[in-house]
Amino acid sequence: MTEYLVASDRSPSTPKPAPRPIFVIGAARSGTTLLQAMLGAHPSIAALPEMHFWFRIVNLSDYWGDLSDPSRRRAALLELINLPGGLLDRFGFDIARLMADVPSGPVGYGSLLETVGLDLCQREGKARWSEKTPWQTADQIWQLFPDAQVIHLIREPRRTISSTLGTPFNDLPAWKLAEQWDRYTVANIRSGIGRGPQYYLQVRYEDLVGSPTATLGLVCSFLAEDFESSMLTQRQETTAVFTGRPAWQAAATGPLRTAVTEEPRLGAADRALISLSIRRNAAALGYQTPRRRTIAAGYALWPTTVPARLNGKIRDRRHAALSPVGRYEVVNRYTRERVAAAIGPPRFEPAQPGAVSQPEPRQVASARTGLPAQTAV
Repeated sequence: MTEYLVASDRSPSTPKPAPRPIFVIGAARSGTTLLQAMLGAHPSIAALPEMHFWFRIVNLSDYWGDLSDPSRRRAALLELINLPGGLLDRFGFDIARLMADVPSGPVGYGSLLETVGLDLCQREGKARWSEKTPWQTADQIWQLFPDAQVIHLIREPRRTISSTLGTPFNDLPAWKLAEQWDRYTVANIRSGIGRGPQYYLQVRYEDLVGSPTATLGLVCSFLAEDFESSMLTQRQETTAVFTGRPAWQAAATGPLRTAVTEEPRLGAADRALISLSIRRNAAALGYQTPRRRTIAAGYALWPTTVPARLNGKIRDRRHAALSPVGRYEVVNRYTRERVAAAIGPPRFEPAQPGAVSQPEPRQVASARTGLPAQTAV
């Protein structure tokens, strides 16, 4: 799947015409939208909304194929700038303009997101762009953007998981979220330490909301940008949130809470199972270590998770065995279902003049391959 990904993307030694891209990474509900909104309020930084670039595009590179083919490049770009529910409607991305802006010569997958980011920069009169999507990893980013600066936002794990459980788009149990949080957090910290302080910065959510000026000063120093008070006062004007400012992103542009006092809304069983995953690393990150009796209860409850684990392995094997078209359709359907759960059923509105409508999966498949979608491989 990586044969199309690296060769045509920039390397650290290659002269680049644009400043270094910025990526905010972190688990879902860890405050990444808030930080992205703050960055977007900086006069030099254009903040993209969640593009889900790796999930929808890069991880399906064997579906989209070689982007040197203009028809495949157009299909992938069209997919990138459209999300179900009109979530990207207000951002003014135009497929014809983007196609004209894609760099000449061999085209790597990173060029797609870079073209979209630079397009937003040009229209906002800013110098560099930032993107954030939950669960993207630093290693994924550096594979396509070797000179990217990555800001890793970490939030207290029990509060993160409790907040995620309260969202309409979550479909994972608390114990699974805890395992995912621990693996993701540790892996990105290790990658960041290995990459070095010019490429990676770790920030705690609690510091961001508790001491926003000082923490943003640290962030701006890492980015080699001046701190601007607009990062605190003009977040409501940011492009970092989706069209309509859905409920789960509302806090990113609302009044800034300067204290974190709410307790995680977790039952005893969830707390016990979560403790098994976070017990090793919580203290090192500045968070309370679970009590021994809570951990012991987690061990007693662990067998109850076995059926779900086995089902998950079966589901993963089936997904891996799908054709590229089959995996694309699974990802597309999953995205639509999650968006529908979060904002309601999809809207069917007449396309506005000049607007780019969301292509149906089989239409995209045909555009990409030139074959009937059901026979595409």
